[in-house]
Amino acid sequence: MDMKERNSNIEALRVLAMVFIVISHYSVHGSIKSMDLEFGFNKFLIDSTNYGLIGVAIFVMITGYYLIESEFKVKRVVNIVLQTLFYTMGLFVIFCIFDNDNFSVINLFKNMFPVIGQRYWFVTNYVILCFLSPFINKMLNIINKQQFILLLIVITFYFIIAPSFFDLESIEITGKLGAIVVFYIFGAYLRKYPDNIFANKSWALIISVATFILLELSAIAIDVVGERFSAFYGKASKFYTINSILVLLLALGLLSFGINKTPKYSRLVNTLGGCTFGVYLIHDNNYMREYLWGNIFDNSKYAESNYLIVHFILSVIIVYVACTVIEYIRKYVLEKYVFKNVINRINSCTDSMYGKLVSLIEKR
Repeated sequence: MDMKERNSNIEALRVLAMVFIVISHYSVHGSIKSMDLEFGFNKFLIDSTNYGLIGVAIFVMITGYYLIESEFKVKRVVNIVLQTLFYTMGLFVIFCIFDNDNFSVINLFKNMFPVIGQRYWFVTNYVILCFLSPFINKMLNIINKQQFILLLIVITFYFIIAPSFFDLESIEITGKLGAIVVFYIFGAYLRKYPDNIFANKSWALIISVATFILLELSAIAIDVVGERFSAFYGKASKFYTINSILVLLLALGLLSFGINKTPKYSRLVNTLGGCTFGVYLIHDNNYMREYLWGNIFDNSKYAESNYLIVHFILSVIIVYVACTVIEYIRKYVLEKYVFKNVINRINSCTDSMYGKLVSLIEKR
């Protein structure tokens, strides 16, 4: 879908999702560890801002919302891989220049093949989801609404509700991919059946706000209980996981709110939305991650300071803005004017290979 045709309400949610992810990485990858903090505001700040997987849920639901009525295009996957490769190899070379200890044949291989090498857990799972999407869509377009709802109930119970309250081995078996598929199917449901329980934007907003408050209260409650009972100590982020029912409900409420608002178009919002994936690839690169949170934005000196919240806000803003600028240059300057012919040739080649493969399979 062309940028000019995209609903800016949904693109704004894409931006919000990435802000959630950057906020979470400050808390998760920062030098301060929750278990080392005394009970108080700073501990709660670190424990209650683990919003990353809410961002993942929103991002994947948006994908399901758009792709359920789209044909599979191998070009979409190729562009994701090429974008990922640009940053894995680019940052690998830069960090090797400044510190040759970063170089090894294994690291070179992993960065040359970032999806197989799992340089980003989300990219690997997202690419798998893209390849699965035509089969998932085929199934979802065959079944009726009642069967669709039954499917949602079953997969939500197995991948979301049960793991929210019990430490089940099921999630260890399926990894994060199971929950990601659930988010995709929920996004598809919102598109196929717009007349649903979340259709009223006021109701969707109430669900979003209520769920967000419950998430924050859950972190506070577990922190408080953890001070008395060791079994709960360090478990404040229990309901912020990818398999949390609260994460699912919050993402559903926010996307439904965006969908049901009057569609709007903003070139700025759509441009920012188009840069979100790049923001993730830059700041959560394994080399950049350590450098950002361990050096540039090291928060350890603010562990017992009243200024941790200020450092937190400024760090998130600077990281997000800087990464957006870099991705904007890559996408709208380098990709458009420098690498355009190369990218077009790669896409043409892969389209041809995919077409021949499909034809060969159909003949058999």
